[in-house]
Amino acid sequence: MRKQILFILLTFSVLTSKLYSQELDIDVKVTTPISPTADPKLFENLERYVYEFYNNTQWTEDEYENEERIKGTVRIAIVEEKSSNSFVADIIVQSERPVFNSVYVTPMLNYIDKSVEFTYDINQPIQRSDNVYLDQLSSVLTYYAYVILAFDYDSFEPLGGDQHWLNAQNVINAIPSGLTNNNAWDSGATTVRRNRYWLIENMLNPKVRPYRQSFYDYHRKGLDTMYEDADKGRAILLAAINVYGEVNRNYNNSMVMRLMADSKRSEVLEIFEVGDKGQKNKVRSTMLKIDPTQADKYNILK
Repeated sequence: MRKQILFILLTFSVLTSKLYSQELDIDVKVTTPISPTADPKLFENLERYVYEFYNNTQWTEDEYENEERIKGTVRIAIVEEKSSNSFVADIIVQSERPVFNSVYVTPMLNYIDKSVEFTYDINQPIQRSDNVYLDQLSSVLTYYAYVILAFDYDSFEPLGGDQHWLNAQNVINAIPSGLTNNNAWDSGATTVRRNRYWLIENMLNPKVRPYRQSFYDYHRKGLDTMYEDADKGRAILLAAINVYGEVNRNYNNSMVMRLMADSKRSEVLEIFEVGDKGQKNKVRSTMLKIDPTQADKYNILK
């Protein structure tokens, strides 16, 4: 279904394009301290291998045209060198999706995974780690490949990302229980319940199912129709945001609501800044409950 819909979304001919097995088109960048102590070649190789890992791997059984591939960015910002091959990094993961009959792309994921500890030796390949633990970095990057896919598929078909959320869960299940520095994989690692474990728990939790269904409505029925009727599209978006508010009440302070706010805040403000007063009030009221730490941003809707 995702493939059929995305084919319709394309605004130019693909009749002569080459088919690709790879689904992802990820821009990768590794940044280091100004004067790294490790061999600079190590970081160059890390960047290249991560790029090849994401963009040269077939993640699904679907066939993609080159221009259909899911675009995103992965930034690995080295914040500490513990040794010549042991590092701590913030990993920033972002992805986006085209909007029908428009040059606009909508953000799907915007997340910073902080203080990821891993070891990496020069020329060490990054390996897909679906059901087996090989090393920390391979598992983290495999996990985010499936998260990117899951969000994208959820936006094209109701609950369309189910298999990818389950695949991400398999990555978690393969993490050894005694692994040092595995806090981000652990259900009890944080009182605020925001880490890799809790994202998947949220997405597979029945309490969050209405959010995922409305996530499809927001994108496919709302954003993708705004080119022909902006007012109708905006009304559909408002209905979806109302559902988000209900999910937030039923599962307060969940990671998925935090992630939604961080990914969609600017877009929601831009779309509803030109809405009518009633829409602005409803959106502002709902988003203030979901996103209270950024309350001042919503003053534009007053």
